[in-house]
Amino acid sequence: ATALLLMQKLPIAKNNKETELQPSFMPSYSSNPSSGPSMNPIKNVLLSAKVSEDALNDEDSPQGKVYLWVSTQDLINPPLEPGEDDDQIIQRFVLATFYYATGG
Repeated sequence: ATALLLMQKLPIAKNNKETELQPSFMPSYSSNPSSGPSMNPIKNVLLSAKVSEDALNDEDSPQGKVYLWVSTQDLINPPLEPGEDDDQIIQRFVLATFYYATGG
């Protein structure tokens, strides 16, 4: 699934002057694992396929490079939906891991 976040400036009145609020941060996925289930559904699919979480979290490993790509940059259209396209997500992950592991 692809999430789209639209940010806009919001005018507010402060001391009879109009001020614009700016977003204080941009949401992102953390590369550090937390306890409990992952908040990223693609990661959950890969973990259920017995992919090592340590390898996914290591951005220098082929698995970590592919996980980052699949999670944030893969432009497949239509997008693969975790829960519906798990087999295709795993197949794409395996093939892309082979690509990175062989110097791609």
